[in-house]
Amino acid sequence: MEHVKNGLIFTPGFSARHCFKAIDQEGKKQLDFRSLRLFFKKVGHRPTKEEIVAIIRRLDFSGNCKISFQEFCEGILPTQIKI
Repeated sequence: MEHVKNGLIFTPGFSARHCFKAIDQEGKKQLDFRSLRLFFKKVGHRPTKEEIVAIIRRLDFSGNCKISFQEFCEGILPTQIKI
């Protein structure tokens, strides 16, 4: 997984903040089931309810069923690069 994360940060134009904002279309400053579902629908993907729940469980370190920007960064950025 770290290998994938390392590749992500070297992708030209990648910004964790821009990525988070693209998913947070309603501007709630946190990601939840609805925001993930809307984002995936917008980009043409139709994940199952179970897949979205799995994403939330993977990135929601606080256990409140919402993903903060900090949690998002901790989940997608390599271990040595944290904000």
